[in-house]
Amino acid sequence: MLGGFLGKEIDEHDKVIRLKRCQDTLKYPGHYGRKVSAVCGSLTIGAHLKNIPADGYWVFADSRHKDQDINLEAYKEHFSPKPVIIDRKLCDEWNERYRDLRTEREFPDTVELKKSSTDKLGEDHLSAGLHAVLYAAKHLKPERIDLFGFDNVFTRDYGWSITRGPEWDKYPPHRWDIEKDLLNDIEQEFDTEIHFVFP
Repeated sequence: MLGGFLGKEIDEHDKVIRLKRCQDTLKYPGHYGRKVSAVCGSLTIGAHLKNIPADGYWVFADSRHKDQDINLEAYKEHFSPKPVIIDRKLCDEWNERYRDLRTEREFPDTVELKKSSTDKLGEDHLSAGLHAVLYAAKHLKPERIDLFGFDNVFTRDYGWSITRGPEWDKYPPHRWDIEKDLLNDIEQEFDTEIHFVFP
């Protein structure tokens, strides 16, 4: 999106949901816009989301939090008076669907698989972007969701984290191929249309 100058188009939407550490993109309103209806991030970084000025916050649970007993009420109090959504049931259900769809995948020779027992399966949970789409579909109930900057999901490319670069070695790659297929399920289940927007 950098260089696409989509900021005005983004800000014209009724709601704009941004992902996790979006402070850097907000420095370039011409490219990314200024509006922040909600910021979506995992329980791992959730407490830090409050540092990003937003109308509300969406915090999701993934495979890293499966066995953690998290005090959701205290979490919500942390964000008060701003609203926070933590929908653990939704996250658990869709991450399980995602895991059930994973099969071993052959990655191009240019992709260096990360050192993990799930290398060929990819990441054990959905990306922040897909969690944001799920939260939007369920809790906002929009007729349409526009996805800006989801080129990796659209093309099903990039075996490594495009945001962190090919040298990232902390976890295996997200399964953009499966996430794209899940978007069709989200459209049907929540009666919404999902569109990709590119410069």
